[in-house]
Amino acid sequence: MSKTVNKDFNYLKAKKELDDIMQSLKEEDIPLDLVIELYKKALKLTSDMENYLEETKNSITQIKAQFHSE
Repeated sequence: MSKTVNKDFNYLKAKKELDDIMQSLKEEDIPLDLVIELYKKALKLTSDMENYLEETKNSITQIKAQFHSE
């Protein structure tokens, strides 16, 4: 079961932030502590994005069901 996503969640902003993290992780001289911090943040963003997509899918399914029942 998915978690509820904050109503202020912005998928595109989260994707941009995740892209930025991935770019940062490609740097050669990045301290291990920062790698771990960025990795944790990336996991959180990925989870939030997956939950958002799941909630969106469920909303679309409900809309379709209402449309077909009318």
